[in-house]
Amino acid sequence: MSEHINIKNVLESVIFFMEIAEEMEEGKLSGEDKKEYVMNRMKQKLGELFSSYETEINTILESVIFLSKIGRKIKVNEISKNCAGCFRFL
Repeated sequence: MSEHINIKNVLESVIFFMEIAEEMEEGKLSGEDKKEYVMNRMKQKLGELFSSYETEINTILESVIFLSKIGRKIKVNEISKNCAGCFRFL
């Protein structure tokens, strides 16, 4: 694993793997299967560091799932411009 791992990389990777899981053939994977897929891919990516980020990974997964279920759109660019100091990883 050559890249530096931080919470921003973890967030981006979780979303990337969630997008892959979502694109898999419709009906083949349940929601739990998709979550398991993302968790397994993150374990592969992070190796021994996985346990250090497991709570954050679960939080990211649940938050993205919740937001998608209620159809909420977030203007991330506006948040990062106006509140970069609010989040230490932005």
